[in-house]
Amino acid sequence: METHDRDPYAAPHAPKSRSGPILRFAIIGGLLVAGAVGFMNLPQGGESMVPTEETTLAQNDMNAGYVASQANEFVDPPAIPESAPAAAPPPPQRSAPSEPVVEELPAPSTTTEPTAPAAAPLPPG
Repeated sequence: METHDRDPYAAPHAPKSRSGPILRFAIIGGLLVAGAVGFMNLPQGGESMVPTEETTLAQNDMNAGYVASQANEFVDPPAIPESAPAAAPPPPQRSAPSEPVVEELPAPSTTTEPTAPAAAPLPPG
């Protein structure tokens, strides 16, 4: 009879995949190529990549139509007329609750009673 040293619940052996390093190599290579192409396409000399702003006559007409008004800044709030009704009176206060009932308790004790017996000393030895 044959003995099997293998765990019957273990997953079957799978061959090691080698696609991880190849995939990493391909990604890094692609990034390097993209960086090189981008570097080669940079403008030469003093050319700027940011376009200059040239306003046309039509844009000037559009911008000239709006003027910000400062009429509403720092305006005092309107005064309240004196003929306005007075504030509502406060709600009536509740009557004070009756005195709470207190039980008569005995006076506290000033002596302490041990809760556990004292441990006996260990014999020398």
